[in-house]
Amino acid sequence: MIRLLTVLLLISQTCHAGPWPRGAGKSFVALSYEAPYLTGETRPYSSLYFEYGLSDLWTVGLDAGADLHGSGSALAFLHRPIFSGDSPWKISAEMAIGTAQIPTGRAFVVRPGLSVGRGYSVFNQTGWATLDLFLTYAPDNAFWLGKAEGTVGLNLTRDSKLLLQITSEQTSLGERYHSVGFGGAYQIKPGLHVISGLVQKSQSPVPNVKIGLWYSF
Repeated sequence: MIRLLTVLLLISQTCHAGPWPRGAGKSFVALSYEAPYLTGETRPYSSLYFEYGLSDLWTVGLDAGADLHGSGSALAFLHRPIFSGDSPWKISAEMAIGTAQIPTGRAFVVRPGLSVGRGYSVFNQTGWATLDLFLTYAPDNAFWLGKAEGTVGLNLTRDSKLLLQITSEQTSLGERYHSVGFGGAYQIKPGLHVISGLVQKSQSPVPNVKIGLWYSF
């Protein structure tokens, strides 16, 4: 069980940009570290997420991470809007390929994805909401992990944001897991945010603490 929970953490912890393209020549980097607050089955985990805008439509990037024992994943992805227009709703598609740790060992995986989102305004504050759907599939042994992740963000001030994230996952082994994360981001200088929060997973008795950095340039 512990091994499977570690696998789920390694191939499902990501920082997705939602349906909005990065923009030509623009880059974004997210670094994060997540670990149990007291004790728990989940091993500490570090991740790196990078995006670069090839054009105003096409975005490429890297989604990688590892635990303290060296197990992890590394996927390269290509991202493009498939619906934008004048509607407030935005939809994009993504395809990623790479390697990931699965219950039988390290394997080649593909990860198609779909993102839907829109901006909103409430009480004179702006924010955004997204739904990301991903399927990580290992063709060599037909193992798969399906993931649905809903995110709501609210801009409190010019420099601070609140974040709420709800995730549901299921594997081809019949396991189902859920998590709820709450935290914030604070801009310490233009383009650079510090993030922190708590993530409560259904398979863990205690929450995980998550800290990290966002950098846009």
